[in-house]
Amino acid sequence: MTIKIRRFLELCEKSIFPRISFFRLHNQQKCIQPPTSIFLNTIQWDFRIGIFQRLKTLQMKAVIYARTSSSGSLEHRQDTSRQISDLAEYCKFMKYELVRTFEEHLTARYGTNRPVLNECIDFCKQNQIDILVTSELSRINRGSVFDTMTFVKELMDNKINLYTQKEQFTLLNEDGKPSIFAPVLLSCLSLANTLELESIKFRLQSGREQAKKRGVKMGRKKGSIKTVEQLNKEYPQVIKLLKRGQSIRNTAKICNVSISTVQRIKKALCI
Repeated sequence: MTIKIRRFLELCEKSIFPRISFFRLHNQQKCIQPPTSIFLNTIQWDFRIGIFQRLKTLQMKAVIYARTSSSGSLEHRQDTSRQISDLAEYCKFMKYELVRTFEEHLTARYGTNRPVLNECIDFCKQNQIDILVTSELSRINRGSVFDTMTFVKELMDNKINLYTQKEQFTLLNEDGKPSIFAPVLLSCLSLANTLELESIKFRLQSGREQAKKRGVKMGRKKGSIKTVEQLNKEYPQVIKLLKRGQSIRNTAKICNVSISTVQRIKKALCI
């Protein structure tokens, strides 16, 4: 017996869908049919549809996307372990098949065109992933509202659902269609994230001004900028790809480094 059939029978035994009629008139006579005949012939259509919708949900393939603005390798400032743990628990609760987890350490203020996020979306398209799970909408984008809407439209065009844990937002309903309130909610949430980003910028700028007044020197410490020899030793693959004519974005994606790192290397070596 396959797993699907076994799970189907378990759901039947637990009576998850109560709208079942195991009795019917047979040859214009009231009778109770044998269990097999009842199971095959007298279950109402709404019960059958409900069961198969439930089975489809159990088989849904999910991908986790987690992001922080900076790498956790630097004094363990930020890491994605909490996000991944919470989202994995959610997938387990919903009985999704967790196919893959994507982690990115890059700011989202410049929009949705980021190496790992692009790789995540390409993977979802190629592997027919049903749902993309993330901790909050700001993990996807904190920039323009229009960027967020364009990203969501791409998901909808490829029939990929989106779930954000903090906002408890699900893009598509059980029929695979967005609700009429989805665009409004997305616009409001995206605008709130953009305003939050502007507020963070204001506080940071205010803090820098106060620090300068106290005589604190801003910028990198002396000796923290790597020499050409250090760059050649630490990033040989990046330099090799840049010399071959690869773009900055593609090089960052292939070598799994930030775009700003590739830009610094290109500028320092005059490639």
